[in-house]
Amino acid sequence: MDDKMDYGGRKVSIVLPTYNRANLLGRAIESILGQSWRAFELIVVDDGSTDHTPEAVGAYEDERIRYIKLDKNCGAAHARNVGIDNAKYSYIAFHDSDDVWCEGKLEKQMRLLATREQAGMVYGYCKYHGLAGETDYFPRREIAGEKKRGFIYPTMLEENLIGMPSLVVRRECIDKAGLFREDFQSLEDYEWFLRLSRVCEAEFIDEILVNVYAQEESVNRNLSANFSARCMLIGMYKHEMVKYGVLESVIQEFLGEANYLGCQEEVAAALCQVLGIPDEVQDGR
Repeated sequence: MDDKMDYGGRKVSIVLPTYNRANLLGRAIESILGQSWRAFELIVVDDGSTDHTPEAVGAYEDERIRYIKLDKNCGAAHARNVGIDNAKYSYIAFHDSDDVWCEGKLEKQMRLLATREQAGMVYGYCKYHGLAGETDYFPRREIAGEKKRGFIYPTMLEENLIGMPSLVVRRECIDKAGLFREDFQSLEDYEWFLRLSRVCEAEFIDEILVNVYAQEESVNRNLSANFSARCMLIGMYKHEMVKYGVLESVIQEFLGEANYLGCQEEVAAALCQVLGIPDEVQDGR
């Protein structure tokens, strides 16, 4: 560890779930080991992989790496919960096995948290690299900076701002918000971010912190699971969305996407159900 840097006892537990990504895992691990902020442990949670993931992790002889092998594949939410439960430190960061942290990412976040005691978490831009070579940024750059900082819960109800591999959060905030819900087949990260943003303020670094690479088998490419999860979220948070005046815009955005994909009727019926709209009203819409 670099003795010249003052860590002030602020150590980070990095949770990295992985499933059959041995061919990509090394790139993710190296982007962590290359960070200038070296006061961390890396918890690799192998979610029942059947490839050579154990060997991929074992190739790195670093005492900060901890490897946990689960007996069967239970999904990212469960794997992240296992990582959090096994974390030793007061700050938790997250990574994904197919993404890459930018140089200095962790140090920038930890130094910002040290000066913003009121902030419970800090995140930044993810640069998205699509399958066809296209690039994009998350959260959207068009969103005003003030909406990305402080009490971001109202904005989060309208749309997600946080990319999982860009997040560092104080452990005390996780204790307040709870762990990931394991009954979500998609968007379990967004649901968790909603709970986090309700109990703590956020800081935002206006820089690219992570390069995110799309994969063919990505869970969120499953439109059925994604749309089902979005309906669940609207049903769960509809009263809060009404409170902050975003329910109508959320529904219209959702229906617009569904119409583009040719499934507006199915989505509209599901929304009526979670919103408690009677059948006779649905039939007359």
